[in-house]
Amino acid sequence: MTSKQSELPGLTAAGLTKLKLAYKNMIARCTSDHPHYAKWRNKGIKVCDEWLNSRDSFISWAVLNGHQMHLSLDRIDNGGNYEPSNCRWATITQQLTNQDRCHVIEFNGKKQTLSQWATELNIGQSTLWRRLMQYKVPLAEALVPGKLHNWRHGTRAGYEHHNCRCELCTANNTLRHRLRRAKLRAKNEQLGT
Repeated sequence: MTSKQSELPGLTAAGLTKLKLAYKNMIARCTSDHPHYAKWRNKGIKVCDEWLNSRDSFISWAVLNGHQMHLSLDRIDNGGNYEPSNCRWATITQQLTNQDRCHVIEFNGKKQTLSQWATELNIGQSTLWRRLMQYKVPLAEALVPGKLHNWRHGTRAGYEHHNCRCELCTANNTLRHRLRRAKLRAKNEQLGT
């Protein structure tokens, strides 16, 4: 450790090693020509001059801004640069919910990812996804815990339980009863012979 780094409170040798690796990876993401880092370069993400020119400056910022061994460097705004005002130390869960591909849902003035809503409401994440994406359930209904009582036109549930008398429900109900009567007649004829 340099004398400047040894003055930082709570910084262990292992912590310093982790910060050096985080620094090295941050620089590589924004400056390397390696294809693995293309998504950072294509977005135009850069490292601020203060950090680019001084690893000690980055390490000082890290220690004074919540660095812990179980956290990793995260940009608050994914389209923003690596700079003190746009970086934080985050858990894996926080990082996974801070990605461009996350489905953010705003409801009653609150913005959260689909996975955060599912956790908060105790709904399975895949259940919530199906409700919104596959079944196109309105947001207010989809965010209600428990089973949804979905029914479709042309089903017995539509006609008998939801009292739908549209043409499709009525026609299918009539057909269902005709088939049932035909089965009963065939059974009675079989028993009678």
